Amino acid sequence: MFTKVDAKKNRKLLSDREPELAIEWPQSRLLADYVFLLLKSWSFETLSNEKQLPEIIGFLALASHAKRFALAEINPDSKPIVVDIGLGDGFALQEIKKRTDFVTVGFGLHEINPENKPFIDLLCYSSFPKGPKARELFDLLRGKVSLVVEAYGASTYAKGESNSIESLIAASLLLAPGGTAKLIISCILKEDRDQSPMGFANQRQRLVTFIQRVLGIDIVISRTYIKSLVVTGSFCVDYHVEIKRGLEASVSDKPLDELFAMAREQIGHCDLVPKTTRFGEFGFYNIQGSTYTLEGQQPQLHALDTRAALVSSSFRFSGPQSNYPTFKLEFNSMIILQDFIVRFSEYYLNNKDKPEWIVVQNPVDTSVELAFTRPSKGLVNAMYQARLEINRVVPDLLTVSNKGFGEMEPPTDLRTIKSM
Repeated sequence: MFTKVDAKKNRKLLSDREPELAIEWPQSRLLADYVFLLLKSWSFETLSNEKQLPEIIGFLALASHAKRFALAEINPDSKPIVVDIGLGDGFALQEIKKRTDFVTVGFGLHEINPENKPFIDLLCYSSFPKGPKARELFDLLRGKVSLVVEAYGASTYAKGESNSIESLIAASLLLAPGGTAKLIISCILKEDRDQSPMGFANQRQRLVTFIQRVLGIDIVISRTYIKSLVVTGSFCVDYHVEIKRGLEASVSDKPLDELFAMAREQIGHCDLVPKTTRFGEFGFYNIQGSTYTLEGQQPQLHALDTRAALVSSSFRFSGPQSNYPTFKLEFNSMIILQDFIVRFSEYYLNNKDKPEWIVVQNPVDTSVELAFTRPSKGLVNAMYQARLEINRVVPDLLTVSNKGFGEMEPPTDLRTIKSM
């Protein structure tokens, strides 16, 4: 099954294609870069104020929570297995190997730095998850991997023979009981803010439901601010994905192709969203949004028009000390409301230890209340910050003039909204 790269038995190669010529971007990332990108999602404020060094030890410790399995070919001693889906130049796996006794496995499509090859136990040049050798390796590792990492890998670039959702399903099924996957997936710069390789908001929610209910694995998608490596001085709002398999979780054992067929039925058939620019094209690689269409429906090619669907908005202060800026937004459609809540949650609620927003959906109509709980220097500043954060999700959703907004006073009827 394996072809040895050199004389030492722990350096092996699986390949069903010639690796592409290496390019300068985006494959050169160190372990510290991985930790910074993957360990947690960042808000604009936390990224701007971050001064701590990456928590490398804490990141690697994630692998210690998983059940271990012996594999005669590559892991006879039942060590933790770490898989990098899109290993780039291999620097991150090289440092993991130097720091730990983990078994290191990398999927890639272009030649890695020769100096890093001795530190990678198994290197697979095959398109994940549907390339012939990638599928062989998936079958070998399914349910046995302690830690899966991916920084702008298959889930960002998969298209044609596969797609982002299939890549995420396969990555989820690699996990051993107690295992964790940490991935970052690119947004689509210069296009709709809601575009992604995983589809639009309602499609991403169908993905979350599928992985949780069909696979039996937990997944959280959140937006994360990243300093752009392409446009100096700008920020990307990319997608941070965390996948966890419980130690006692009952996980689907259906064949991968059967699960892919079920995903097409329940999430939708994948098509690419036409781009309006060539931004995000890097030689062999191209970052492009996808849309996932259910049977009998028309493909969604743009973000839903949340601004046009906003019927009314109102403002008040709430909270224990009447200092939470609180907006009530009413939409003309339950579909638009749910879409907005998914997008808002990805920015401010999901994967946050202490969310700074309280979101309450009205059970009898198509409205939602958003209460901002972050301490601020004065009520006016708090109002402005709350409006700014809502407009980051949907640009210009709240277009109150600066003058009118600044002159608003707390109402006499100050109520406290309930947490969900």
